[in-house]
Amino acid sequence: KKKKNKKKGDQNGILRCATSVKGVEIPHTIRSIISARFFSLIADCIHQETHQKSGAHQGKVEKDAIALSFLSDTSQGWLVLENAGAKRYSNATVSGDDESETPDVRLVLEGIEKMMSEVSDTHSKDPENSLVEAKKRCCTGVATFAHTLYLHRLNCAKDDDEMDDNPDADEEDDEEEICNALTGLNEILQDFLADDAVEENPLLGLSELCANILSSPLGSGEIGRGASPKLIRESVKFAWLGGLKLSSALTTKDRTFLDSDVIRTLMDAVGANAGEDDEMDGEDSDGDSSDEEDDDGEMDDGDVFSKASNLIDSESMEVDDEQEGAESDEDESDVELDQDKLQSMLQEDSDADVDADVLEHHEGADAALAKLIRLKQDARKAGQQAREKIEVQNQLRCTLLLELLFGRPDAWNSLFRTEIVASMLLPLLRHRKKTEKSMDKATENRQKSGYAEKRSLAEKLTSLLKTKICKLKVSSMPMSSLLDTEMASKLVESIADEVRRTESKDQSNCCSNAIVFVLRNAANVQEVISSSATFENLVEEWSTKRSTRIGSSFFDELIVHLPHLSQAILVSPLTKATQNGRSPFLKTEVFRILSLLFATKPNSASSEAEKIAADSIKSNQQELLAAITKTLEDEEMKKPKRSRTVLKAVEKLVPCIEFCSSECLETLDTLKSQIVKLEASESNAIKAACNKLAEEIDGKISAIKKEYEKLQQESVKSPTVSSSTKKKKKKKKKR
Repeated sequence: KKKKNKKKGDQNGILRCATSVKGVEIPHTIRSIISARFFSLIADCIHQETHQKSGAHQGKVEKDAIALSFLSDTSQGWLVLENAGAKRYSNATVSGDDESETPDVRLVLEGIEKMMSEVSDTHSKDPENSLVEAKKRCCTGVATFAHTLYLHRLNCAKDDDEMDDNPDADEEDDEEEICNALTGLNEILQDFLADDAVEENPLLGLSELCANILSSPLGSGEIGRGASPKLIRESVKFAWLGGLKLSSALTTKDRTFLDSDVIRTLMDAVGANAGEDDEMDGEDSDGDSSDEEDDDGEMDDGDVFSKASNLIDSESMEVDDEQEGAESDEDESDVELDQDKLQSMLQEDSDADVDADVLEHHEGADAALAKLIRLKQDARKAGQQAREKIEVQNQLRCTLLLELLFGRPDAWNSLFRTEIVASMLLPLLRHRKKTEKSMDKATENRQKSGYAEKRSLAEKLTSLLKTKICKLKVSSMPMSSLLDTEMASKLVESIADEVRRTESKDQSNCCSNAIVFVLRNAANVQEVISSSATFENLVEEWSTKRSTRIGSSFFDELIVHLPHLSQAILVSPLTKATQNGRSPFLKTEVFRILSLLFATKPNSASSEAEKIAADSIKSNQQELLAAITKTLEDEEMKKPKRSRTVLKAVEKLVPCIEFCSSECLETLDTLKSQIVKLEASESNAIKAACNKLAEEIDGKISAIKKEYEKLQQESVKSPTVSSSTKKKKKKKKKR
């Protein structure tokens, strides 16, 4: 009774407050402040209530249920106001349209609440049922999202005479978008809870709806609603997590929810389909230029602006060949017009012979015309930068969906398929490279607008690739299988091409992690490695070409994550690089990588990968020992700063050497002699290292010789044993 009386008292207070200001027009400025404060208070109250309950309970606290309870009460308060005659501010030209839509939206909300109530009743009867639990979480998340959108139909409107800073932030379109989103949520929830499998993928619909809301003015907070973006993102989070959990519970071998269409939607949301975006940008830019030419038709004679455009094109032709292919569409609008060239060109045009009947213009108009063209160019450039900034902000918000998807993969591991996850690698790598390139371009042009957003987007993409997506293993995906050889080989080659185009260490590390993911989840790694010379070509290009963009960090990351597989694929090309390296510095870097490569000794009896690694070392050890011996004969490589790295590589290599031929033993003995010579001519640190290495090599040679003698003795004994046993068998038969 006390709770009911308290609730009734609150509603009476709302009615008294509403009737006291009835008929009074509140100024728009005050309405904006009230609206911002209203949504800020909602977000703060939900956060505070969640924090309090988290501290009071020792077990798990359902944040989505807490948020839903608060939002439901707030929506009920709005209903009380409307029943009392209150009306929303709106800029709609026809007020009847808004009133006719409102009952439909309420019915949609009531339908969602009804489905949630039915699932809650089922859950109370069978709380241990995991499928019912997943349905409850999905209903709670979708209902929270629906109530948040319902409340965002409240807006402070704007004055009719006021110019809107953001043309996309239109209250009428916003109202229509919210109503459509609520209807979509209702249909999605019905598909999720349907007893029979439906043709439509409800997770696809949910991903599209969440991405659209996050990319809209609602998600960006461009309509003066204070903390509403935070509230929107939290409700999107609850709905997306609930949909993922239920999709995982409903997934079977024959029915998958996280398919290529869902992944394509998520990739589009973060801008990862770079090829399609470039084509669209080119078409848009052509359309804009044609519109501008039409608008300026009254201003020119046709020759002045065509000459100015030709001048712009000639300036743009001076761009480097490397940047021309990838950035031709983008750089066209960023070329700065040389005002001196333009003015001189216009003055030459004014000095030309004209007919006596033609009215000559004053030469002062030439400077004004040049200034006008420059102003138009600056305005176009500023508009393009503003659009690009908004686009990057939308992409940055949509990364939330990918972060939630791969942030807790164990909670919905049934969703993942190896081939689907692998298809995301190249689009994300290319989009990250494009974003990073745009950052460098902004730095060169000293543009501060949008740089922080681009940097945040690049960091989020890096984190997604390195710490989330590429960490997945097929063993943690029960419904998935290993990548087939053809797909794995194509991915490795494509990612290797991206490595050749990298311009930063972070991009190189992301590419290395992507290759690690492919090789780790390939069905036949040996066949993938042997079917192409990708890694041999990468090492050769890195060690011989000065213009290469491949960095040593790529090989470092590969060795750290796949040590034994790296031994199988890198020993041979690195051995060649010790002699073919383009400089002593790069040869020293090769030996540094070799020391990292041989830091782990493979055990051929442990696993297939280690067996392959041991065979690779054994087949290349003689050539590698000969290369090291030749290196220590080079006067440039004998310098302490270089020979120290070479000796460290030898120190790591010696324990990995197994039984070898007599020629290999001779080569090892020759290497020892060269190390002894180096010991007599270098510093104390080098002397100590050489002395230690000579002893280790002696021990290794002795061990190999003993093993060789032991094998010879066994081979001599084995024929005698077999012949004696045969004689005994014959005697037994005669008896």
